[in-house]
Amino acid sequence: MANANFVHLRVHTAYSLSEGAIPISELLELCRKNVQERAAIPVEIHLVDRIPMTAVGKINKPALRVDTMRRVATEVAMRVICDNASCEVATDETGPRPRVILRLSGCRVETQALEARLKDAFRTYEFLTVYEFQPDDASVAS
Repeated sequence: MANANFVHLRVHTAYSLSEGAIPISELLELCRKNVQERAAIPVEIHLVDRIPMTAVGKINKPALRVDTMRRVATEVAMRVICDNASCEVATDETGPRPRVILRLSGCRVETQALEARLKDAFRTYEFLTVYEFQPDDASVAS
């Protein structure tokens, strides 16, 4: 049985060109009215200057997926770490499941506690999350 808290990125984000864009709230309302399948209605709309394309002129969905993973991971990580560390987000899609790598530095809290909070925050996402603490950031108890 599927986990009710599972977050599936494919139907939660829509991309639109920013040039000549209508307000996001109007675009979401337009989607709610015209998209027939409820699960396909985006939760978020992200405006971009250009849609990434493949060499044959199709929309590059993997590039959009990587962008969404990076944005979601950054948002979630920053909400968890607040001002307790600096975070760089990278992605890796070479394995069977996509991975997000969080490289944390300047930790001002105990790293095991921070990692536990991050694991809890990312437990429902479809991508794997790897946490890398910089070596000079030995645990700092406060």
